[in-house]
Amino acid sequence: MQSFTVHVLEQRGLNSPVVQSALSLINQINGPVTFRYHEWTMPHVEHALAIQKQPDRVKGRKRFAEKWGGVLNRSMACLVNEGEIRDQKETLILPDPYSWVSEASEDLKRRLKHTADDFYRATGADRTHSMVVIITNVNNEHNYFAVPDLFGQQWGFVQCNHQVTHLMAAPHLPVAYELLAMPIRHFAFGDLQSFLSHLHVDESIGCMNDFYGNLSEMERKLKSADICNQCIERIKEVGVPYALLRQTRDGFEKIRLYQQNLANLLHEFEMPRLELGYHLKVTNTGGLIQLAPKELAVYAFFTEFRTGVPLTHVPDHIDRLRYWYRRYYTGTMDDPQSLERTVERLALNEDQDLSQTISKLNKKIKIAMANLGDATPYLIAGPNGGAKKIIAAGNNLVSLSISDS
Repeated sequence: MQSFTVHVLEQRGLNSPVVQSALSLINQINGPVTFRYHEWTMPHVEHALAIQKQPDRVKGRKRFAEKWGGVLNRSMACLVNEGEIRDQKETLILPDPYSWVSEASEDLKRRLKHTADDFYRATGADRTHSMVVIITNVNNEHNYFAVPDLFGQQWGFVQCNHQVTHLMAAPHLPVAYELLAMPIRHFAFGDLQSFLSHLHVDESIGCMNDFYGNLSEMERKLKSADICNQCIERIKEVGVPYALLRQTRDGFEKIRLYQQNLANLLHEFEMPRLELGYHLKVTNTGGLIQLAPKELAVYAFFTEFRTGVPLTHVPDHIDRLRYWYRRYYTGTMDDPQSLERTVERLALNEDQDLSQTISKLNKKIKIAMANLGDATPYLIAGPNGGAKKIIAAGNNLVSLSISDS
């Protein structure tokens, strides 16, 4: 098939670790679809309202069609009516408790369409052979986690801070799953009627098209890495290229393996493992812990001292600190004196620069590993005035994946 690009747009400056971890995972999968990240200036959410206290029923094909402006034909209407009674008895879905505002569906559609049009106009990207997936961190009134391209406008969205991500110990996995599913949904289920006719709303069966049922059951399809027979028949019917199907299934399988590793972690079969490269990575889940260059340099520095080193002795090892800061430094080398000054400030702990850097990176590690167990072995810690060390480094749980040459 001709190459196809999924342009992932995120609010400029947001740089969500969940999104970056999801894209890092996806980009390990080879195939005809390229996922390309862009920071983009998003339009203001002018019509966002306070979340209503009353829960809203959103499940079911009919309500989905109503909220997204679809017209059901007679056969589809019959299918909807057969399940209407069941829909009325289904559990209510509460608005996202992690967001303070809720955007109306029509306002959301309008804003995302504007964003996609702005992107294609500004970049000149080939709209025929690409689509835009907008990452939003604003709650929507009907609690949709993601919606694919259903209107022929080449755009869909994923809410990166949705409550379903907070239900999971590795929040980037559902985001990665939905991004991977977008191209196949675009080609095989890219209109509202086709999407609704393949939507599993009565129960979660582990298929890529079933999460609009009970979002809390999304873990089931992350573990299954499957596409049901009905959806496979539709994929065959429209002639989705095998290479795209293979890329999607390979990605789903990688997510399944990470989910399995996560289950082992939570059942204490193994400890989390961090890999230190140009970022910190939780190898069990594929999640990234994003540290600034200075923080990475300090972390790498302390991995070299298995028995620890007091902060007052760091100046004795300034050459190693300089080495690591140069390795991770992402700016230009036009001002070497400025770079050297940063290293000296760290080594001498001027204005508590080293202490504050350690505190900041420890906090990021704690947050990233909050649902994975005790983060203590991976922190730079030690008694006041005594040697600071990373306990895990002594047990070879931190591996340097970049060359020391």
